[in-house]
Amino acid sequence: MRIFNIRPHQKCPKIKGAVIALGSFDGVHQGHQKILQTAKLLAKKYERLAGVISYMPIPQVLIHKDFHFLLTTDREKISIFKDLAVDFLGTIRFTPRLKNLAARQYIIEYIIKTIKPSAIVVGVDHRFGKEHKGNVTLLRKIGKEFDCEVKVIASMKYHNAPIKSTRIRELIILGNVKRAHELLGRPYSITGTVIKGKGLAKQLGFPTLNMHIPEKEKLVPADGVYHIRTSFDGKKYDGVMNIGFAPTIPDKLRAYQMRSLEAHLFDFNGTEKSALRKEITVEFFERLRPEKKFDSLEELKNQIAEDIKKVKGIVG
Repeated sequence: MRIFNIRPHQKCPKIKGAVIALGSFDGVHQGHQKILQTAKLLAKKYERLAGVISYMPIPQVLIHKDFHFLLTTDREKISIFKDLAVDFLGTIRFTPRLKNLAARQYIIEYIIKTIKPSAIVVGVDHRFGKEHKGNVTLLRKIGKEFDCEVKVIASMKYHNAPIKSTRIRELIILGNVKRAHELLGRPYSITGTVIKGKGLAKQLGFPTLNMHIPEKEKLVPADGVYHIRTSFDGKKYDGVMNIGFAPTIPDKLRAYQMRSLEAHLFDFNGTEKSALRKEITVEFFERLRPEKKFDSLEELKNQIAEDIKKVKGIVG
């Protein structure tokens, strides 16, 4: 997959006439995947390449400095597009000028004059341009003017409600990662690095790897205990993860006086020291329970054992 930046009026001769899927695609959920599949089918019809034009990062990250609801980082999005076998990814940087660019001017400068696409595929609620005034009606009008087919894809529905990035964010905020998985078409995941803890979990008999996520915009699921699967050091491990503030642990013994992510990996024989600063990816399958304060460390230990027993019963 070829990746390049889209700049106004700058022609892209190698993809001239391509069919493009246009959108932010945060999450690259099943509705987005339908848009991409349609673009690939149209590309066969026109005998052209099929690719994606997308904001990276999405505008919300740059507009709202405290935005922490991102479903897919740029790196994750690129990986998913590669897995979906699109031919290219053109990225657009959201700038103050672009924010104030009229919808028609935006499409002509960034899309029509750069690629001269044979077709553009968008979702039915796609918006663009200053104050989001551009819509599919305007896009169709521009398409007719420049001999470009515009294909509008209706929202996919799940349980009688549209599949949208906002809906998936709400589910993850509530800890319903199982339903989010169904809308995404894959488990929700986060990637970070292993950092040092205080080793109290090991003293309880359940050693964990503490995780740091470098992108502050990335959405972390609700506090609680989760069934997870990790990709770490070239291997896959099932396990459980606790997200939260470890309220049962005395303050002076906690690794952090802030929200933490601690993963206990089944059959992992390494040490925290050997794992430090290595990358770890966590996929979420189900929230087992909310985080709670137990009356004693022994009660906490028994509950962790029950959590592990439950997940091992699922994975076999």
